[in-house]
Amino acid sequence: MATSTKQGGSSPSRRGKSKKSDTPASRLPTGHKKRSYTLEDLVADTTSDIGALERHEDFPHLPAQKHWKDVFSAGVGISRNRTFICDKELAHRVIEGLNLDEAEGQVTIVEAYPGPGILTRLLLEHPKVEKVIAMEDNTTYLPCIQALQNDPTVAGGPPGSKLLIEGTNPYRWEAHTNVILRGAFDHLQGKLPGDGNGEETIDVKAISQGKVSRLRKHDTESWTAKSQIIFLAQLPNIVYSEQLFAQLCHAIAHRQWYYQFTRVKMAFVCSEALANRALAEPGNRARAKLGVIVQSLADVTKALPASEFLPHSQKIYPSTALRDPELIQREIDSNQGKVLAAYKTSRLAANLSKRGTSLIIVDPKIKPLVGHGELDALEFITRNLFVLRNQTVEHALKHVAPGAENLLQHLKPDTEETRDHPERIILPDYIVMHLTNEQWAALARVFDCWPFRPQILIEDQRAPGGELPGLL
Repeated sequence: MATSTKQGGSSPSRRGKSKKSDTPASRLPTGHKKRSYTLEDLVADTTSDIGALERHEDFPHLPAQKHWKDVFSAGVGISRNRTFICDKELAHRVIEGLNLDEAEGQVTIVEAYPGPGILTRLLLEHPKVEKVIAMEDNTTYLPCIQALQNDPTVAGGPPGSKLLIEGTNPYRWEAHTNVILRGAFDHLQGKLPGDGNGEETIDVKAISQGKVSRLRKHDTESWTAKSQIIFLAQLPNIVYSEQLFAQLCHAIAHRQWYYQFTRVKMAFVCSEALANRALAEPGNRARAKLGVIVQSLADVTKALPASEFLPHSQKIYPSTALRDPELIQREIDSNQGKVLAAYKTSRLAANLSKRGTSLIIVDPKIKPLVGHGELDALEFITRNLFVLRNQTVEHALKHVAPGAENLLQHLKPDTEETRDHPERIILPDYIVMHLTNEQWAALARVFDCWPFRPQILIEDQRAPGGELPGLL
């Protein structure tokens, strides 16, 4: 009877001498570490311990792709499961998805998780890009980005003039604080509209020196004007990426983070599962707390669907963590090499969207549906009501707090909240998962004013190592 590779074969000691070596020639010896190449390897084309370090045909600041498995590491911890776009045409389509040509004047790009800098190079070459701030902590990718920083034909001036590198993982909030305190946005001094009342432009240098800490409002020119800053991230396919995504969106309500400068547009190359939750409409089974909060604060669109990123083996590197939907999996007999079974990956995993990739654009609303004072209430009620997503709102509110169902008296027709806004009306028999963003925002407002609401609304969500990410 044949033995599947899943179960393993009999021990070599029982079968006698193996005909093949137990360690294939392509496998690195035990204890071997990935080679950390140097900038000189790229500049001088030197011969290394893995042979001649040839340059990439499309991206000459990179080694040829055949060397990547030896020189690049996907990282560990919060840096694990890192992938990056490796296809030239797809990379160009991602840049096109940012609509840089529609910007008024030049823009500054904050690029998180740039990998070895394929998108970075295209951004530096774009005539609309004034500066790129690359946030990368992977030491195997950094030499490639440093090569771009020191290449005058790409950087467009002295080293560091157009490309600034921040070597901290963007999941850690100090990375964003460091960027501001290093004066990375000082070139925008006098270019960003102010809040009025004597402030014609944002004092960027004062912010970079830590002298300005007041809370800015959304009804000022500094917010309504088109942004000169764009945030772009290739998010790792891990849960911490969704936490980062949610925190950056939450900051819209408080005008913290880079929003203290302007209404920053964000673009995310992320898992299809995250994209679906952020875009889910009322009644959709993916509709949940994340989608309601993000859509209440920003307009979310899908710039590139998952089909544009297929096949992963040609578009994404490394593709080992991403499995193409049409890829055929085979069960091989370990003794005789016979194919025991073959089937598509759809039979291996119920949720293939976790392996898909999309590009979504998150553009903060000029008038968010909730302000900084109501965001906590919105997060609390969505977290608690979506547990009973298929129940009526009246029934679900009874499980939030005693008497909470009485809040619906303020959301019936012809009340102060709904008289001029019929889209805010919520009747007791409405189903939780069918509520619109406007209805959720109205419910959050009346809940926030309710004298019997719970005093503690926010859960303590800690990052690895016991850190509690804050907001700038």
